[in-house]
Amino acid sequence: MTWLLVWALGRALPAPVTRRLITIIIPRALKRGIIDERSLRLNLRAVAPHLSDAELDELLLANVRSYGRYWAELFELASRRRNLLIERVIAHQTSHLQDALAHGRGVVLALPHMANWDLAGAWLAQYQPVVTVAERVTPALLFRAFTRLRTRLGMTVVPLDSGASALTRLRQALDAQAVVCLVADRVIPGSTGVPVRFAGGTAAMPAGPALLAHQTGAPLLPVSLYYEGRAMHVHFHEPIAVDCAAPRREAVPAATQHLADAFSGMLAEHPADWRALQPVWEQVPAHD
Repeated sequence: MTWLLVWALGRALPAPVTRRLITIIIPRALKRGIIDERSLRLNLRAVAPHLSDAELDELLLANVRSYGRYWAELFELASRRRNLLIERVIAHQTSHLQDALAHGRGVVLALPHMANWDLAGAWLAQYQPVVTVAERVTPALLFRAFTRLRTRLGMTVVPLDSGASALTRLRQALDAQAVVCLVADRVIPGSTGVPVRFAGGTAAMPAGPALLAHQTGAPLLPVSLYYEGRAMHVHFHEPIAVDCAAPRREAVPAATQHLADAFSGMLAEHPADWRALQPVWEQVPAHD
């Protein structure tokens, strides 16, 4: 109910008022346990092990403020002001994306829950057909609101809980040379993933990005997102090697591990912009 109220107010109020309210609401959500502070603290400690306790406290607050910015931007994306927000996106190493598209097999983009992936999708949809998946969140009204927003921003949305048919639709999108964007730093509750070493601990990550690349031959590119000032930066990294000639049981875990290594580096550089609100590690990294 809290997030439905935030959504309703964010859509109804002027953008400056919404941003101000969110700066008040989000820290209170942390204090009242609506945001899982323990999981967030453990996750941030894992990707930023060098920080003192006081520095970790500062990072936690910066992370929560960044999360508030994500919500404020969602409401702006849902308004007529969306173009002003999209114009503030700055892209880096776009040659990696252009080279991948030149293969003619579509592209799989894999990214952690960083900054604002909906804003990144809206920016990219100006230039390329974008297909993404949507995890079914509760309440259902909130899920439908997210789906409608992404559709209005030019993205094609495939429900994640549609099972094998979801993979089929994503393969079809790649055959049509679309860009498939997958947020892939954690598995959804109740699902299994590929075991990986991640930031010094043991975790599970979705097989989807590597599996699609293995099945279709589409290049697999990691992407990081982060805020600097008023801008959001989209950084395309070097492609992950996927051995399409190797058996799936070998190629998919190997590529997923390489993806986990790439994510570790991204999050170490920009931990404040990681939406690390759920448990990630099966075995939490040990730090001195």
